[in-house]
Amino acid sequence: MPWWVSVCLGILGIIYFSYYIEAVIIFLLSDLLYGATSERYFGMVFVSAIAAILFLWLCEFIKTKLRLYPK
Repeated sequence: MPWWVSVCLGILGIIYFSYYIEAVIIFLLSDLLYGATSERYFGMVFVSAIAAILFLWLCEFIKTKLRLYPK
């Protein structure tokens, strides 16, 4: 499946489920298998895993501030 399908499913999972660590694990495995250093990201390999961790943290922080989600 293309990379953008995984990204869309990961984002939807993080938004819908509480602490959806599976997306972070999938992106970490993806970086371990297919990641390569890039000058664009200062030589980092785990770009998508770090982005998934930050997005998970940001969504969980926002969920605690909304009334729609239980605390």
